[in-house]
Amino acid sequence: KRVGEIKRQDEPITIDVLHAIDALLEREWRRSEDPVSRKKTAEMGAWIIGGFCTGLRGEEMLLIEYAGTAKSIENLNDPKEPHFTFVISGRTKGNQLSGAKFGVPCVGTTEGTHIRPGRWVQRLVEIKRAAGVRGGRLFARKLAPARIFEFENDFFTLVERVQAQTDFIDKDMDVRDAYGIMRSLRQGLTSHSKNMGIPVEDLKAFNRWRSEIKSGNGGAGRLDMPELYAALKSLIPVLLRFTRAL
Repeated sequence: KRVGEIKRQDEPITIDVLHAIDALLEREWRRSEDPVSRKKTAEMGAWIIGGFCTGLRGEEMLLIEYAGTAKSIENLNDPKEPHFTFVISGRTKGNQLSGAKFGVPCVGTTEGTHIRPGRWVQRLVEIKRAAGVRGGRLFARKLAPARIFEFENDFFTLVERVQAQTDFIDKDMDVRDAYGIMRSLRQGLTSHSKNMGIPVEDLKAFNRWRSEIKSGNGGAGRLDMPELYAALKSLIPVLLRFTRAL
């Protein structure tokens, strides 16, 4: 599926599965004081809970910058709108022109079903700070740059544990065939936003940065950097409104 030979869409991570994963990770976090174990737990929490709320693809998660994202968690203390920002730098499917930085803001806790991405991102940042990390990517393991397969087994294992412990996933389903770390979170966000009655216009606005930064030679979709930053900044209230409603 990763190389495009299988065209079937990944099964979406539903909100029930997401909350079950969150509960599993929370128990693991409280059970262990080992920094290595806690780093992996926080990493999966930030990836799965944060990735669901921001709708980022798997390859985009690997491009999240540590320093910019770490600085943004100061905004989790904002009394009016607690939030953080996944700062992405590098070429993505939606940003092929220059690979310049852009941010995807997200509330710390959603109001719709009380998803808590900010808590996991903050935990991961604090662990990396304690280890003396100052730069690089937010998600980093042994390889440089990190590769998606380094995180796949942990992702699938969590989904399989939910399958075994709940009725949210059909017991006969082959999780590793049906789901995918690349798109299941994004598919789940789209379904959940519709179920929550979030206006289609907000969903489109949330994805606007993808459509406005099109690849190609020239054309109306091609923005120079000052215009790009202005366009993205103007969307922040809408992005936060969207994630707050999840």
